[in-house]
Order: sequence, then structure tokens, then C-alpha cells
Amino acid sequence: MNIKQLTNVKSIYSPVKLISVFVTFVTLIGCSSPLKYEPRAQKPIASEKTNTSDFVKKSDCKTAYQIQSGDTLSGIAQKCAVSQTLLAQLNGIDRPDKIYIGQWLKVPSNKVGQPYSKSASQVDQIRRESREESSSRKVELASDSTWQWPTKTNLPYRWSKDANGISMLDIDGNIGDSVFAVAEGVVVYADDGIREFGKMVMIRHASGKLSVYAHASELLVTQNEKVTQGQEIAKMGATGMTVKPKLHLEARFLGKKVQLKPLLSN
Repeated sequence: MNIKQLTNVKSIYSPVKLISVFVTFVTLIGCSSPLKYEPRAQKPIASEKTNTSDFVKKSDCKTAYQIQSGDTLSGIAQKCAVSQTLLAQLNGIDRPDKIYIGQWLKVPSNKVGQPYSKSASQVDQIRRESREESSSRKVELASDSTWQWPTKTNLPYRWSKDANGISMLDIDGNIGDSVFAVAEGVVVYADDGIREFGKMVMIRHASGKLSVYAHASELLVTQNEKVTQGQEIAKMGATGMTVKPKLHLEARFLGKKVQLKPLLSN
């Protein structure tokens, strides 16, 4: 090779042109590669695995579910993987907001996305249970008339009614006044998880009814505690949605408010 040919080779393979050729080669390789995504994008994301397992765990409601603080009917239906409509129908719930903490709901056996069908025996059983509950309710409403006054009897009070004409009671007083259990029973709720009622106690009595005491400043009992009639369970207060200290008292049965006035002795 003579000097002129050597010079031409050096000119062709100058550093700048070599770099340009290399970049072009790499680009062509990248365009023709069958790998279109980053390898890590093909791997399952850890958080997705966790969420899936959590859902499976939460949806295992078996045949019943007890309502917790913060639950909604739609949220419970999602947790239990059942139809919200069927859940409401099975438990006689005509409005989604008519549920309370501590209430037990029957969970329908079907899962979301699966056809729902009842055999004749299942239909008969549901109807029979409904009749029994209705008859039981009439008997208990008539016999359960021995609830005592929940505060000192000299405090001012007023009866009120909700949109359905159900009677409720508000007793005015001072922060720290004693609140007493209207009858013996078991505390099913003692907390402040409902903004409207503030600190609240709910007691389930032998008849199945619940007495509800709202707006307390202090709770003196805990969940699952047995109480006797006349036992001090709370101190009157102004928590929740109220502008002055008072006790708000309601009665409930089978998930619905019932008339308080006939139950309470003056």
C-alpha cells in the first residue's frame, strides 16, 4: 500500500466517522430488537399482589357481617363480594343510610357477577323467618315497657319525631350530668365513630331492642360489657352535632328506629 492509499484509509476511518457508524449500528439493533418493553414492566407489581390478597381476605364474610365504624352498605357489599340490592333486601333495609355500628347483616350466598337463584325451600325459609321476626317484633313492642328514665328526673326534656313519625327524646342538662342505662343489657358500641352523635353508647337488651345514648362527654362502659338497669354508663356532654349539652335517646329494633315514648316510664 502506498502513502496515498494509506492516507485515504485514515480519512475514511477517522474518529468522527467511526463514532457515527457505531451510533447508527446501535440504533439499527435497537429498532430490530423484539424486546419492546423494559423487563421490569413484565413483572407483577408487589402492591397489586397485596391488594388482591387483602380483597380476598376482606370478602370472606361467610353468612353474616357485623357493621364496623366507617362502613357503608355499598362498601360492605364490595367487601363481601355480593350484590348491594340483595344485601339490602335480605336485611329489610329500605335506605342505605339506615344501618348502625354493631348491627349484624345476613350475607346472601351469591357472589357478584354470578346468577342468583333461590330454591322453593329457600324462599319459604326467608318468608318464614320474616313472619317470625314480624310476630316477635309485635310481642316485644307490647311487652318491653319497663325502661326507666335515663337521667335525673328534674332535668328539662322534649319529645321529637323524625320524618317517619318515630318518637325520640332530648334531655337538656350540664356537662358531666349522669346518664343511666334504661334497662339491663350488653354494650354493643361505645365510641365516637359517628360524627352526628359524637361520643355514643348503644346497649342491646334481652328483647333485641337497642337503646342509643348520644352526645356524651365521657363514656363509662366499654363494648361487650354487661350493664344493669340504672347503671351509670356515661356523662352528658355536647359532642357531635349539638350546640348545647344534652342527651339524645333513641330506640332501635331489627335495624330500624322504633317508638321510644311507649317504652320509657316517666
